[in-house]
Amino acid sequence: MWLPTEVLEAIIDQASDNPTTLRQLSLTCATLLPRSRLRLFSGIVIRTVEQLEASHDFLDSNPWLVSLVRKVTLFTIISEDNPKPNIRLLDIVPIHLLNRLPNLLAWTMTSQSRWTIPTVSLHRSVFWRYQKHSNRIRRLELSDIHFDRLSDFKRLVSAFTRIDILACNGISFKWRKDEDAGSSPVAVNVNTPPLPISTLTVSSSEIS
Repeated sequence: MWLPTEVLEAIIDQASDNPTTLRQLSLTCATLLPRSRLRLFSGIVIRTVEQLEASHDFLDSNPWLVSLVRKVTLFTIISEDNPKPNIRLLDIVPIHLLNRLPNLLAWTMTSQSRWTIPTVSLHRSVFWRYQKHSNRIRRLELSDIHFDRLSDFKRLVSAFTRIDILACNGISFKWRKDEDAGSSPVAVNVNTPPLPISTLTVSSSEIS
């Protein structure tokens, strides 16, 4: 049976938010395979350090995938039975993803916890590595992250020098009296050049 291209694309679009259906469609026929893959792999989510390490071999064994990915999400899940939550996933800069995905445009860092938000204290190497390798990123999304210092948040955002959209949700900071030389905890260093951000969305942000 032959269907017009417009009908096939409409079918794929209707299933774009359902990975299970997309996988089933990709196995239906050769015509649906490339269109299903385009939706299925437009964004990838990495939830553990082990998944991050395995992504090296996954890209090597699936070279067709690299051109499809538009968004990468680092998603740390904090469980209640872990008194010292491991947030190492947010401390690692996956340079191989930033360099090997030619059409990568969006970068997301987020955590999920029902009982506490883990504190992120980033090493200075994280900032310069993102600054060096994130030239393709146009949208940065940060969600439910508690930074140890306000300066960590500022330096992380500043490292993505080419972003047009910055979306923040549930961001909080520890307030240290000596930070920013005793200035207000929300003060921006006037020596820092403004970011070329055309759209900024902020929700549920707080300073603690």
